[in-house]
Amino acid sequence: MPTAPFLQTPTNRNLDVEMIFNSRSHFEFALSPHEIQSWLPSAPRLGDEKIMQLRPVTDIPLPCNVIAFDKHKNVASKDQHSTFLHFYVSDQKLLPLFRNPKRYIYRFSKFGGIIGPDLSVYRSMAPSSRTFHISANRALTRLFQDHGILTIPNVRWAFESDFETCFLGIPNGSVVAISTHGCCRTLEDRDHLRSGVIQLLRTVAPSRLLVYGPMPKDVFRGVCEETRIAHYPSEIASAHTKSSSMHKSENPHQLVLNLEIEDPKKE
Repeated sequence: MPTAPFLQTPTNRNLDVEMIFNSRSHFEFALSPHEIQSWLPSAPRLGDEKIMQLRPVTDIPLPCNVIAFDKHKNVASKDQHSTFLHFYVSDQKLLPLFRNPKRYIYRFSKFGGIIGPDLSVYRSMAPSSRTFHISANRALTRLFQDHGILTIPNVRWAFESDFETCFLGIPNGSVVAISTHGCCRTLEDRDHLRSGVIQLLRTVAPSRLLVYGPMPKDVFRGVCEETRIAHYPSEIASAHTKSSSMHKSENPHQLVLNLEIEDPKKE
């Protein structure tokens, strides 16, 4: 099997010093080619980066709840079928998953589905590291799909230059998920987020867009007119809302849009 870019770790490629110190995440340095090769699915690959093609996800019931995968034990058995697991957590928590994902298949199968894995893609990372993370996310998503787990494609980008890579393998018209958590702090953050959301609609034309995290007005204005959106506030925001009975952030840019956004619990 030909070696894909995300299999190229420090043991089998030359890295210059500038690349190492420009990357905030060295997730690939903790994985050996053997560890990834042991679970790598067989699927068509696209582009020079050999990104794996995913299976389309369409006409699915929306999850009532979305919870971090490492908290799956907190979900009561009666609620598992209506709950999806997400991977919007620190990369350190994802390392065991990427080392041996097959041991998670049975526990994930108890839930209604999952959102595809989400290794971070930072603007401070070297382009090769961003490609590594995008490729690894896509490969693991395909693995879970091939084992019969309903897995919604997750999309992550940092710059406009990532668009040629980050949308590869996402079937046109599929349900797609994104996370905005931690991506809305500054005007620059929101500009990059908005440009990516707009390009996602143009390139993939998702039948539904699941948004985990805040939905700032200056990012999502007009977007709801282009696709159906299901909004899931982050667990931190949900806990804050319950404790304070407030519906908005102190930051005016973080106001949740009061538009026709689907409520999953009404499905």
